[in-house]
Amino acid sequence: MRALRFLFSLGLILAGCAPQGGTAPDQLDHPPQRILSLATAATHILLQLEQPPAAIDEFGRVAPGAHSLAVIGKGSAISWEKLAELQIDCVLLWYYQSAAAENFRSAGLRVETIAPLRLGSYPELLLQLGHLTGKTASARALHAAFLEQLQKIQVLRVENPVRVCFELYSPGKIVGDQSYLGDLLRASGGCSINPGRSGLFSPERIVEAAPQIIFFVEGSADIAELSARNAYQSTPAVQAQRIHAVPRKLLIEGLEPIAAITFLRQKITTPQP
Repeated sequence: MRALRFLFSLGLILAGCAPQGGTAPDQLDHPPQRILSLATAATHILLQLEQPPAAIDEFGRVAPGAHSLAVIGKGSAISWEKLAELQIDCVLLWYYQSAAAENFRSAGLRVETIAPLRLGSYPELLLQLGHLTGKTASARALHAAFLEQLQKIQVLRVENPVRVCFELYSPGKIVGDQSYLGDLLRASGGCSINPGRSGLFSPERIVEAAPQIIFFVEGSADIAELSARNAYQSTPAVQAQRIHAVPRKLLIEGLEPIAAITFLRQKITTPQP
């Protein structure tokens, strides 16, 4: 009950007595001034728009230039006291943070949700955040620059893309072709051996797919250990010693996709001597 009373009071303070569970109409007519970003991709874009968020969560500190921003929580677990102290008037979060979104809305805060991200939808996210912040001209410039860079570095669709096994953090969890990271692989000249969404892939299916290159998350394994696994030891990737660690930062959805493609392309299109 105490928590509910606090949420209601916070809603009155931040939303100008907006009805509980809703956003004051005038909030939607003006760009928010004090944004809390719980999505690292959004944090990075806001910094590029020169409209830095007033606060972020711990995970957002990885975004370039975010080290000086106020951190008021981790993931969806934030400090409501800090939220009030910083006079947050809008929260940016991912589509899957639905419970947190409802809590913020109940407090009268404006909530903007970021849809599932794919490489093809990233340019629209730039425009979405530009519209939100009133930085439409800057967002259009970022949009144009991104598309130009992507056109320069992406590998055009090839008839026989390099077969890639990209392991995520644990054995058998493989990046799916139908995912943001799968999009990055295709833009880099590769194609995941997992045709669906990211998830578990049996050792037998890995052997059958015969990956030509293996990626894994930096720090989650080592090349010698991977090479010795039954799932990998007979694959063309191990035979050619094409096994590479990928920096964790490049795996974050929407954080520097051009840098991620550049890294992956260099590994995929440059055969091991």
